[in-house]
Amino acid sequence: MIDILLDPLVWIAGALMFTMLLSLFGRRCLRCLFFSFATLCLLVAVSSPGFANRWLATLENTYPLQACDVESNTRPVVVLAGGLAGGYNEFSPTQRLSNASKNRALAVSEVVKPEGMLFIAGGRARYRQDEAEADAIAQFIAPLLADDITVITEVGSENTHQNVLNIESIFEEMQMPKDVLLVTSAWHMRRAVGTFRKRGFEVCTYAVDPLQHIGVPLTTLWPQVTALNKTAISIHEWVGWLYYRRQGYI
Repeated sequence: MIDILLDPLVWIAGALMFTMLLSLFGRRCLRCLFFSFATLCLLVAVSSPGFANRWLATLENTYPLQACDVESNTRPVVVLAGGLAGGYNEFSPTQRLSNASKNRALAVSEVVKPEGMLFIAGGRARYRQDEAEADAIAQFIAPLLADDITVITEVGSENTHQNVLNIESIFEEMQMPKDVLLVTSAWHMRRAVGTFRKRGFEVCTYAVDPLQHIGVPLTTLWPQVTALNKTAISIHEWVGWLYYRRQGYI
């Protein structure tokens, strides 16, 4: 339900329905014109490349891309799963990994060193019998990893906060220092880093999978579906960050 309420397309549809009802049953055309103009402004704000890329920039510019020095890194690598498509059981879980999961996984295959340790975090979606996202990623990148790399999957989580709690439990059980190289999408890094640091982790960031297009002028106002998707991701992440902040997770 919360995902529906955070979808900017739902906002636009709601504004259009309200404007239509107002025009049908209202007597003041000036008010109809005002709400029509407001709906148009909302459409531009959430679905134009000029605005959408700037919403994403507030997240992706927090941490530079691939900031951690891979060559000198001796930390264990932690990658957070980014989604697995439901249904379509005729396809293997590795084929159903989201683009975010695949891009994070491919980045990890270039980051983790021989004899290194790799932790993959991501469980099953709620109310869905499926393979855990972490297991699917492990299968996806297995051919790309050296044989002497230790891979540990965390499959009991449903969100970023649970990812971190479960990774923390594994580190404590293995008596490892809380110092990691974190791989996740650039738009997700702000919330992920805050959650890890709240639990006492030292984090070296390796942001990948950026979605914003650099240099798009603000005057690029014609609506696009891709821009709408970027705005939806930005809204989801900022609401998630604010919720985590309120709950004390960050």
